[in-house]
Amino acid sequence: MAMLMRSERPLASAAGRGETPQAAGASPSRALRGARASLRRSWGILAALALFLAVGLVALDDYGITTDEGYQRTLAIRNLDYVLRASDEFPQDHNKLYGVAFEAPLVLIERALGLRDSRAIYLSRHLLTHLFFLIGGLFAYLIALRLFRNRLLALLATLLFLLHPRLYAHSFFNSKDIPFLVAFVVTLFLTHRAFGRGSVGAFALLGAATGILMNLRIMGAVLLACVLLARLLDIQLAYGKEERIRASLGATAFALTAALTTYAALPFMWGHPLDGFRDWWAVSSAFPNLTTQLFGGELFERGDTPIHFAPTWFLITTPPFALSLGLIGMAAVCGRGALRPISALGNTRLRFGLILAACFAAPLLAVMTQGSVVYNGWRLLYFLWAPFSLLAVFGLRWLGAALRRPRLRGALYGATAAGLAAGIVSMAAIHPHQQVSFNFLVDRVAPERLRTQYDFDYWGHPVREALETLLELHPVGQVSIEYGFQSLAAQSALILPPEDRKRIVIGGDNPRYSLTNYRRFWGSGPLTPESYAPILRERKVYGSALFALTQFAVDEPFADAYRADYEETAAQPDIRSEFDIRLADDALFYAKEPCSLDDARRLWFLHILPVSEDDLPPARREWGFDNLDFFFAAYGVTLDSACIARVPLPLYAIDVIETGQFVRGEGPVWEEELRVGGRATP
Repeated sequence: MAMLMRSERPLASAAGRGETPQAAGASPSRALRGARASLRRSWGILAALALFLAVGLVALDDYGITTDEGYQRTLAIRNLDYVLRASDEFPQDHNKLYGVAFEAPLVLIERALGLRDSRAIYLSRHLLTHLFFLIGGLFAYLIALRLFRNRLLALLATLLFLLHPRLYAHSFFNSKDIPFLVAFVVTLFLTHRAFGRGSVGAFALLGAATGILMNLRIMGAVLLACVLLARLLDIQLAYGKEERIRASLGATAFALTAALTTYAALPFMWGHPLDGFRDWWAVSSAFPNLTTQLFGGELFERGDTPIHFAPTWFLITTPPFALSLGLIGMAAVCGRGALRPISALGNTRLRFGLILAACFAAPLLAVMTQGSVVYNGWRLLYFLWAPFSLLAVFGLRWLGAALRRPRLRGALYGATAAGLAAGIVSMAAIHPHQQVSFNFLVDRVAPERLRTQYDFDYWGHPVREALETLLELHPVGQVSIEYGFQSLAAQSALILPPEDRKRIVIGGDNPRYSLTNYRRFWGSGPLTPESYAPILRERKVYGSALFALTQFAVDEPFADAYRADYEETAAQPDIRSEFDIRLADDALFYAKEPCSLDDARRLWFLHILPVSEDDLPPARREWGFDNLDFFFAAYGVTLDSACIARVPLPLYAIDVIETGQFVRGEGPVWEEELRVGGRATP
């Protein structure tokens, strides 16, 4: 461990530049012997990646299809059809602005393998995305090895990179943000290599990688700016004319190849490059956010989230051990940069550490101060994990150098091993739903606390498990299920074996079960104790439900109790429309007889106008009402030809209740209001 205490030094030697022994003047035979020796010394990273691959292959079939996967695949197919001239015109809609540098190869591999069945297609996509994630872990190792010349520290960089719970789950089903994260860490490696070698070719390769990075996400421009600034600094500090010319040529090659690669990877630009670039930059850098987000127990509309939204998500979902090391590393790098500005200017480990700090802090600060779009937690910023995990290695190295006593240093390394082990145990405990992991900075114990405070699950990955659970309940024959997001349920079924797909009927004429996965309706659904729908099976993580299977169409012995409630409810309706709606002490009862299935399938809107707007959640005060939209199947049942549901009301004085049925894209089917006059629910 003495290597942890090496002093800062330039990275200008052949080894520091990452060149082979042959490039440094060694003979070919010596170079070959060196390569073999290096491979033997790399058994740690090879064993680690082999273990991760084995685990990934075992876990591969545990993950479901998410909301964007079908769309992403379709987008790649449309791009390829245009490029291969299967289509003469590129689709003219905003979707053309998305880069397909990762999606297109997935479709090409799918076609090359002759995959036709949807299960084989999506399993192959998940496997390839995960393999790409593991490649990111390898490049994290290579960067740390170049920086610290220590294989244990380099292996730590790989483990930190791969063992973030949320990123691990996303590495199977997220073909948007994970490829960008991996491309970012690969480009960081090429950045270190290019500055070490200083050659025009190295910077040209770096430019091509940066162009692909920007194709995947516009945030790749952050690394573009960092490289150009660092190279301009090299030009200013160059000792002679020849060195200045070489640095200038490197910067020029980098900028040109970055621009050309970005252009080549966006087919819609080919016909009109200037107009296309303008549209791509304008939309990609200021993407509209129409998503409602739950954060800290409050609903925020259209991206109107607080300034601390992104950093808070990062803090509460990152493993505590890695979070602590990363913050220490950030402080150590920035502090030493301020104390040693001359060293920071040269091509040293410290300067690259400052580049990592800039790549982490600059996007985060930009998002916080410019109101940039961030939704679904911090998934649009997952690429920040690349520089942060490397800064965590800086943190451990700094702590190891600061602790003089061997016992203290041994305790540090023991804590490191314990922190990694704890992370692995935590991930295994919630498998395969690591995408909803939180750390101890939030309450993970109180029932339904996380689900009602934060966007718990937003891509619908658990729907697969719900469908498999339904098949377990009915091992023979077809089974029908009602679900508000029928397109997501149908897509989730695509990864099931063909014989299982045939048994599931989504919707249908007589559904007997309902699925609620709370993807958009926070705090609602059959988890409310007073709701009618009996829970048959549910899946919880940290005491919060990911989904619940409920009985939608009921038989004996429940029918008599529901019939009694229905008759009482229908006796004196407060709102008479297509449904009879009655106000009880703390809920609204909805009832209708006869009731068709189409009646219950529509989306219901429920607007609560309080006596005092101060009772509203802060995000709703501008609206002046509380929006409690819901699906009937989540709160009610059908029996015979009748429908009945019970919807709890907020615990504050209510002035007016507005409710009705709504069809997406068409508006209200009907709507009525009830003036309550300040009556408070108990």
